This record gives sequence, structure tokens and C-alpha cells, in this order.
Amino acid sequence: MRHLATPAFLLALAASGQQPSFTLDQVLSFSFPSDLTAAPAGAKVAWFSNTRGVRNIMVAEPPRYEARKLTGYTEDDGQELQHLAWLPDASAIVYTRGGPANPASDPRGVSEDIWIAGLDGSAPRKIAQGSGPAVSPRGDRIAFLRAGQVWLASTDGRTPAAQAFEARGACEGPAWSPDGDSISFTSNRGDHGLIGVYRIRAGTLRYVDPSSDFDGAPAWSADGRSIAFIRIPSCGKPAGRESPGRSAWPAWRPERAARSGAPRKGGAACSAN
Repeated sequence: MRHLATPAFLLALAASGQQPSFTLDQVLSFSFPSDLTAAPAGAKVAWFSNTRGVRNIMVAEPPRYEARKLTGYTEDDGQELQHLAWLPDASAIVYTRGGPANPASDPRGVSEDIWIAGLDGSAPRKIAQGSGPAVSPRGDRIAFLRAGQVWLASTDGRTPAAQAFEARGACEGPAWSPDGDSISFTSNRGDHGLIGVYRIRAGTLRYVDPSSDFDGAPAWSADGRSIAFIRIPSCGKPAGRESPGRSAWPAWRPERAARSGAPRKGGAACSAN
């Protein structure tokens, strides 16, 4: 089994007069890929690449799948690339660049921003300040986070970004319903959390009850009538005999929330009729 040479091993070889088969500079210059993501159409794939601290987005397309750079960042400035998301037609990629850290001590400061890069070779375009983008099923809008609130922006840049609604606590993990008319999210209230659903056309906001902590973002069912989530008992409430820690609650139906209230635990969703 082959192993990468460590700096200590290379120094030991140098001290003994032996020449390693590769150098420390070659080891450190290795490109590190991460977050491989398949496109929803066209059999394309994209991922983040970190080469000598320079971060870029790479893409590969059929039939040859030759990797090419989608972005052209050239500096090791410590600015992270995160939250890679394809447009539904696989014509562009939305991502987050930046963060609170400023390792290069740039006097202009740094920010965390949403960008979009087309596969046609056009330069990446900044959408808005924020993070955690989620592209709508129609590909026309992006839901994202800014200052703990959910915001909306158009992918074509023609409509300025605007806050979608006002919510208590810190919102996380926005996710679109399959029909593109609702956005689910988690609301962190400190000692507990809630799952919320915002209906865009109706302009209504509802929360799942009872409150608890959640692991990850909620996920919509294919028909858009249910939401699945992982609940972690909190607030001093007992976990229950069959749930010492995490448990799945896949049966909350947003359209029934006003009538039925609490979600049901288990593998089968309750009827919406």
C-alpha cells in the first residue's frame, strides 16, 4: 500500500543522502478537490479545487469529461468557496465566495457573497451579499441567507435582492418546494428550533410545532406535500424509549398544519385529504 511522504520522512531521506521520488514542493502543490456535485441535467459535474491555496470551480462535461476551470481566481487570499448549486438546466452554477476571515489582512475588508458563473465562458457575476444559496426549481430565483434572514434575488440580476419575510431567530437551510411556491427553513431560537414554511404567493409564514432541535435542513417530498426532517430532542424533554438521540419525523404536511398541528413520527406520511 502506497502512502504520501510526510515532511519528516522527506527530511530523513535528505539527511541519509537518499533522493525521494518526489519533492515536498510537489506534495504541497497537489490539487485538492471537494464537493463533487452532479448537474440536474446534461450529465455534467462540478467541484471545488484548491491548488496551493487558490480556490476555483472546476467542471467536466460528457462525453470526454475533461476538467476545466469555470472561475479564474488566481490569489491565495483565504476566501472560501462554498454551497455549489446548479441551475436546473445546468447552464450555470451558483456559489458562495468569502467569509468573515481576512487572512490576507486586506484593508478593504472581506465579505461573503453569492455569485453565479455560466458554463458559456462568461465572467462570474455577483448576485448579492449573503451565503447558503438555494436555486428555485424554475431557475429564476435564488433564496439565500443574510444576517440570519431569508432573502430572494433573481438569477438574471434584473431584480434587486430583497428580504423575503421577517422571522424571529436565525434562519438556516432554505429549501424550495418542487413547485417553487414555498420555502422551508429552520429557525434557530437559541435553546430550541422550529421549522418554518413561507408561502410566496400567499405571503404566509407557518412553523412546525412542537419546537426542538434539528439536524440539517428539512427536505421536501417529490409531490411538495410533505417535509422530512431529523429531530433532536431538546429543551429538557425526554427523548423517548425508541429515540435516545436523533429521530426521523417525515410526516409534517404544510397544508394541514393549521388544522392538525404537530407532525407525526414514522415512515408513512399522513393523508393530506
